[in-house]
Amino acid sequence: MQVLNQSRPPGIEISVPQEAAITPQSSRKRHVHPRHSTLLLCLLLCTFGAMQGCAPVFSEGQSARLVGEGNYEITTSYTTMEVQRHYGFQAAYGISERLDLRFRYEHVDGSEFEFSDEVFDINANVASIGLKYRLLEDLVAFYLPVGCVFGDDITEVGIWQFHPTLLMRVPFSRYFEFNPAAKVLIPIGAGDADIYFAMNYGFGLSSNLEKWALRPEAGFLIGREGGFMGQFSIGLTWYP
Repeated sequence: MQVLNQSRPPGIEISVPQEAAITPQSSRKRHVHPRHSTLLLCLLLCTFGAMQGCAPVFSEGQSARLVGEGNYEITTSYTTMEVQRHYGFQAAYGISERLDLRFRYEHVDGSEFEFSDEVFDINANVASIGLKYRLLEDLVAFYLPVGCVFGDDITEVGIWQFHPTLLMRVPFSRYFEFNPAAKVLIPIGAGDADIYFAMNYGFGLSSNLEKWALRPEAGFLIGREGGFMGQFSIGLTWYP
């Protein structure tokens, strides 16, 4: 997958330690110290749309349906992107018939991935929490999550994001549904950080969508100043 704009946003500086400098006998790829890769993590998670707040991935893994008052929903997922992988968990609780509280956790694994002719080691965690509000029963909902990134080496992250999201559901039967979603990734207190836009196209497949669903999904993200990134994810949702 091609990244159309690989330039770094203003204010993001990634230095290379002396021991990683290129020598005449070395390859053209540079290995960057894990501490410096923290800054790239901020770039990827916060500007390439890791979702909500210093930001989980921009995949959805859900439909526009709410779980209903007093009910629960659990989803596990795997997401792959050009530069990293995500292992995810989501949980929802029905506050009322029109409102859900949702929590999401993602472990980001970007070990030994290449970006702009450099090789980075990235391992981090991202978490978010938000409210999902029903606009049209079982068909359209609005979701507003906010969150941040954390980890042993994450010490320089001051950027949060919230992601206003419109969720839609097109049911075809009790076995199959189409779940498009659109979102805006808005940084909070991030100075000149870009705003990004994402679209996801998911499906729900099941022998009974009222009980569980397999959720394949593909999506893409673009920025106002250019750049493109795609994702593919697969999730499993069930209702305890």
